Amino acid sequence: AGGSVEVGAHTRDHPILSRVPREQARDQIRGSRRALELKLAAPVTTFCYPNGLGDDYSAEHIELVREAGFVCAAASHIGWVSPESTRFALPRIGGDGGDMLRFRKYLDGFEYWQRRAAAVRHT
Repeated sequence: AGGSVEVGAHTRDHPILSRVPREQARDQIRGSRRALELKLAAPVTTFCYPNGLGDDYSAEHIELVREAGFVCAAASHIGWVSPESTRFALPRIGGDGGDMLRFRKYLDGFEYWQRRAAAVRHT
């Protein structure tokens, strides 16, 4: 109620959207929003793709999320949101929850830059 926490939808049963038929994906996306809004008695405007990697969703799923009335969606591409970001496939910085030092590195972006530097060294 205070607005410091936002709840977003993530499908009803967590299927990888690219592995289910279109109508099932639509039902998963819309159904998760409806169920949360009923429980919370508040609008749910954000979505996050299950797993969220490049092969886990497609342009078709982005369109289903847009049609369902969400204002944005997060994927699992590591990075910060910038003006060039796609609103329905926003990058994010996650954490593994086990190590507080590593979690701080995620939050301040150090982990992201460390991974980018390692990727450059390996190419």
